[in-house]
Amino acid sequence: MTIPEPEYRRLLLRTLVITVLCIAAVLMCYFWIDRPVAFFVYRHHINTIRVFRWLTYPPPEVQNWSALVLTILMVRRAWGSFLCWQKTLFVACLSLIVADDFRISLGDVFGRYWPETWTHDNPSLIGTGAYGFHPFQRGDDIGSFPSGHAARILAFATVWLTAMPRSRTVQVVVIILSASMLVSLVAMNYHFVVDAGARESKDWIVLENCRFILNPADDGDSFHVSVGTKEYIFRLYMVDAPETDALTPGRLVEQAKYFEITVPQAIEVGEAAKEFTREKLSQPFTVFTRMSDAMGRSKLERFYAFVQTKDGDLGEQLVRNGLARNYGYKAVPPGLRNSRLEVEKLQQFEDEAKQEKIGGWGVDTKRLNVQAQKPTSFSVFVAEKTARSYARPPANTPFATPVFRPSSTTVRPVEVKQTHANEKIELGRIEINTATEKELKMIPGVGPVIASRIIAARPFRSADDLKKVNGIGDKKYAKIRPYFQ
Repeated sequence: MTIPEPEYRRLLLRTLVITVLCIAAVLMCYFWIDRPVAFFVYRHHINTIRVFRWLTYPPPEVQNWSALVLTILMVRRAWGSFLCWQKTLFVACLSLIVADDFRISLGDVFGRYWPETWTHDNPSLIGTGAYGFHPFQRGDDIGSFPSGHAARILAFATVWLTAMPRSRTVQVVVIILSASMLVSLVAMNYHFVVDAGARESKDWIVLENCRFILNPADDGDSFHVSVGTKEYIFRLYMVDAPETDALTPGRLVEQAKYFEITVPQAIEVGEAAKEFTREKLSQPFTVFTRMSDAMGRSKLERFYAFVQTKDGDLGEQLVRNGLARNYGYKAVPPGLRNSRLEVEKLQQFEDEAKQEKIGGWGVDTKRLNVQAQKPTSFSVFVAEKTARSYARPPANTPFATPVFRPSSTTVRPVEVKQTHANEKIELGRIEINTATEKELKMIPGVGPVIASRIIAARPFRSADDLKKVNGIGDKKYAKIRPYFQ
């Protein structure tokens, strides 16, 4: 059946009008709505309401099953014509798949940053202060607009609303479900308002003179803390210690596989990590947090944090002693511009613990409780003496006022002795495309041959492309990457 030309023109005109209205709505949200809403959600912990998280699950699951549903319907067609609901379901699944494919292409075209940092250290408004569109840049870290969830929801729902205009029940159910799922995307800070349809400070909250509270539910990377008269649960950023019980068997099996040990041995490592943390937190310590929700089974809200003990960062100490792995929710540490250097430093500590066969890497050789051979300077988050912080939070707020600014911190560079006499080099100093051969050879593990190959392979988009250089494998890359910008 063909559409008459006048009717097609009216359809095209309506489409153009709707497109113009959508562009106007996008601009309005971009300049006046998106940022205030994102920070409101962040400040008031709206994303901790579990029902909103649950409402984000259906769209990708529906897409995952769409291909199978289409196949079943095609087989069903061999036994006769589709019923009305079957025809509608067929078109809805097809519409969802096509819409998601368009969404991927448009995401590359618009290149918009996300509201929060979720994965791979992606730039975000709340995490790093990044905001805006960056057209024709590809990657998951800049694919916020348009929303994949929203595209799937609207594509699927629109077909049902169009195909069954007389079924009031279907329309009401579809509208309620679609609206609630779209709202959940904004409530979880997965997307801006415009993606689904006054900038805040990036300060870290510093809680000093914290005390450890002994609790049976504690793990090596998650524990109860008192600050003044208040109690909190903190979960360490960027590290993961094995579980101490079998309440989450899937996670425990995965952890055991990572350390190449049995599940009972993984629990044993978890207990050792728990005892290690208890010992390190036996004296007052400092917590750096942004109140980012870490979920958990307790009724008491749990937040991600970096914890500084008298010996340095707790997460780094756990990894260096083989009691935790370089794994978990990432954040840009105080005083650093991104989390890459910290990730690579943790990987170096993990490799050293594995080489020394200590902690989880030495269970089979009975070296579970053997301490690291080489004492390492773990301190990364070092506030200047002029920075103010609170020993306890004000009475009317859940946390102390944010007082720790990345711009007011200093990072102690790790200095490594080189083969060149009296020459030292700092982490993150070398610029991959301009460094001289002499500078490259100052890096441990880089000799004349590798240095010349690096120079010959220029230009690089970033130092992450070092893996493409002949002679630089995964181990060498992990060793030399921290020295480059």
